[in-house]
Amino acid sequence: MVVVAAKTIPELEVRANRALEQIATAISNLSLEIAAEKTEAVLFTYRYKYAIPDVRVCGKPIKLTDQLTYLGIVIDKSRLFKAHIKKATEKADRVGASLAKLMPNVGGPREARRQLLASVVHSVLLYGAPSWTHTLDVVPGNVKLLNRSQRKVLLRKTCAYRTVSEAAMNVLAGTPQADLLAREREAEYSRRRSSIGTTVASYPTLAAWQRRWDTSETGRWTRTLIPNVSSWTGRRFGELNYHLSQFLSGHGCFGTYLYKIQKVETAECVDCGAVMDNAEHAFFSCDRWWRQRRELEGSINNDFTPQTFCGVMLESMHNWLAVSKYVDLILAIREKEERERQRGPPDVL
Repeated sequence: MVVVAAKTIPELEVRANRALEQIATAISNLSLEIAAEKTEAVLFTYRYKYAIPDVRVCGKPIKLTDQLTYLGIVIDKSRLFKAHIKKATEKADRVGASLAKLMPNVGGPREARRQLLASVVHSVLLYGAPSWTHTLDVVPGNVKLLNRSQRKVLLRKTCAYRTVSEAAMNVLAGTPQADLLAREREAEYSRRRSSIGTTVASYPTLAAWQRRWDTSETGRWTRTLIPNVSSWTGRRFGELNYHLSQFLSGHGCFGTYLYKIQKVETAECVDCGAVMDNAEHAFFSCDRWWRQRRELEGSINNDFTPQTFCGVMLESMHNWLAVSKYVDLILAIREKEERERQRGPPDVL
């Protein structure tokens, strides 16, 4: 790559042609040839009107384009990296779609393996992040593209429904939004280049993530259960599964959710007649499951409420498994009975 700076087009032509002539001579002395027809150039300028520079290599004019690819990074004339991020997200989506076939919500690999597969998508999505992260503050569209693409693979990692909000999805997955990860990589790159290099890159990431979580207008039920992202993501044990994700997101076999997606005609609880059958009702107050709740509280030696949930789950592996077993039991029965209701009574011959 040759970079030439100048204040005027004539000056640019002189400098660029002189540099290219020297390069062509050096390459020729090595008995090599330049493919002039494949050579491209991008003009970076803030001017709206400008003359097209006449830049040549080996006597042939170089084609002026709106963007070029260098070391896998698409550089466009606006220097806002819209084309690169669009290309990266499209590639990440293709990779994610291929990996999704290996990660069904039910019966697929465990969360640890899902995390490994998700990291592949993050590698594609965040390639060269230190080069383009600075554009995220001025191009909101870049942020939306990154986080939207990331969300698709996190759906598979968490075994959650696609209706779960982006904010809740990231917390369940224990993964900051893609734009925050990009900023973290930029900070880490700057730290390594710095002679001082004492800043810990991950701390501002968690702090920024927590601020977003505190002010998010979506995922309120998940925030009730998991108010602090640091404690949840920093746990050393416990894996999500299909039923735990339903419980934590509130999107699953619950009257309010089924009514919202028009699967049932009312949001009432079919077990006790409560007006609103949501995740909180099903697991913390429904009369049908009072015995199972008492057994769970005896097992964890604590009250089981939305406010104590996170502390209880993260206290020990025993507690995590006990709560997970309780959630699995209730949702497995609920799903089985809901399928039977959807099928209707058997035909009488």
